[in-house]
Amino acid sequence: RAPRAVWLMHHSCRTLRSAVPPPGVVACIGEPGFASEATLFNRNLQDERAPLAIVKPSSLSQLQAVLETARASKLRVSVRNGGHNPSGRALSKGGVTIDLGRHRAI
Repeated sequence: RAPRAVWLMHHSCRTLRSAVPPPGVVACIGEPGFASEATLFNRNLQDERAPLAIVKPSSLSQLQAVLETARASKLRVSVRNGGHNPSGRALSKGGVTIDLGRHRAI
């Protein structure tokens, strides 16, 4: 049987993907493309701040679904909006980072 953390990771990623269909994006840790999505302005903090998933919702309803999923799974949430934060607060270690950098109207 897989440890709870691994089960939670897979379960949360599946749940987030069902809540955020394309054109929304869900990138989960360990998957191709995740590292480029998780890049921080201060790269020294990148590994220690890695979230479980980075989500780019394409609508308000997808954003709401991500927040509901994170709450139900008891995952921390952080929001990234394209700014540069030297302390790395845009990522939530082990949680969900919502990337709103491409939006102007959510």
